[in-house]
Amino acid sequence: KRQDIPEPGPEEIERMTPQNYGEEIIKLCEDIAAAVPVDQHIPMLAPLPMQLSFADMWPSWRKAENRKPELPGRQQRNIDLPLGISSVDMGIAGIPWSVDTQSASAHTLCLGRPQSGRTSLLRTEIAAIVGSFAPHEAKGILIDERGALNRERRFLAQEHYLAGHGDREDTERVLGAVLDEVKRRIGTNPDLDEQIEEEQTFFEGPSLFVLVDNVEVYRAGQGSAPQAAQLLAEIIRVRQRVGVHVIATATHDGFSNENPRPASVSPIAALEEVRAHIISLDATSRMKVRGELRADAFPVPGRGYLISDFVPLSANGKPPIIQIAHLTGLRRRKMD
Repeated sequence: KRQDIPEPGPEEIERMTPQNYGEEIIKLCEDIAAAVPVDQHIPMLAPLPMQLSFADMWPSWRKAENRKPELPGRQQRNIDLPLGISSVDMGIAGIPWSVDTQSASAHTLCLGRPQSGRTSLLRTEIAAIVGSFAPHEAKGILIDERGALNRERRFLAQEHYLAGHGDREDTERVLGAVLDEVKRRIGTNPDLDEQIEEEQTFFEGPSLFVLVDNVEVYRAGQGSAPQAAQLLAEIIRVRQRVGVHVIATATHDGFSNENPRPASVSPIAALEEVRAHIISLDATSRMKVRGELRADAFPVPGRGYLISDFVPLSANGKPPIIQIAHLTGLRRRKMD
């Protein structure tokens, strides 16, 4: 049975004799070093930073990317996008990536209250796209009715990374064009050779990143874009990997309210159906997010849980906590 060790009182402290355990500590460290295999990474114990600059994170991320095993086939399969620092090992964490691209979800959902860092995450991923791909390799599609990403939209357009922008008038047209492109890539033959499907060599075109701010505002038959929810849900539910990635944001309440709806007409329900990766930032209540995993409160913007089938839980049984990198400004050159 576990028992707490009682703290010494003032009288006991006065009678204590200082002792130097330096040699014992050195011996313990040497024993650990001898017992741990050379290729085993020992986690570093340190608090997450209150804020992380994208520019400070980027060099380490690029080095890690270059050490990854290269997959055959479509080159874009080898590239994933960074998020920030993980509490597990203080290493750079990215949107979960797997050599088995067919089983890993292609989509990501970021949840959080207002001012928790949801839109900032989209800015970070835009910078990661620009830094990771040439304009002919990847394009961004921004669905942003509030106009919070106007500066990023102008930058992407100037640098030839923008494939479409959906505001109150154009959202349905832009999402319809994306869905048409998805169907073109799938083609008319649903029975593809397993290796060809895995290597994604059955279609041509850049990777498409559909970034949606406040996805819960899109509901079937409602608002200024009544068909947007159904179009986006259909894009998300496509089984084949055709280089299309949805990165969306929502509040926890919006997530909870949408989950009972059919996945065929609700983007949030569709994201849950395909087991999208979830980043759960600061929440106002400890509601369930996936299974028995609950949302939590976090002290600083951009901090939250990374929940994914491809990310193991921490030693405490909770998802790892990440501090998302903060972007101060987009650069006009590729950040190598």
